[in-house]
Amino acid sequence: MESYRTVRALAAIKEHMENDNLQDAYELVMQLNTKKIKNVQDLNMMAQVCLRTEHYEEAKEITHLVYERTFSRRALSQLVELAIKSGQAEEAEQYL
Repeated sequence: MESYRTVRALAAIKEHMENDNLQDAYELVMQLNTKKIKNVQDLNMMAQVCLRTEHYEEAKEITHLVYERTFSRRALSQLVELAIKSGQAEEAEQYL
């Protein structure tokens, strides 16, 4: 039952993003358990919602999950950007 709710919530987040209703999308993101979401694209979408609503710490946590799963340069670049935006220059240097 929980996976069905997760799928519906992810679909609603995508719809809210398409309609530029970011606050509602962010509220849905905060209701989901990110560690149970396997799809990296869904995690990236959730991180983008947090980034666009200026919730940098949450975006950084989700992007870190993406990086742990993929070890991609894109995720690492986003982590550097998020660390800079949240005013943590030392953390940005560690990522570099």
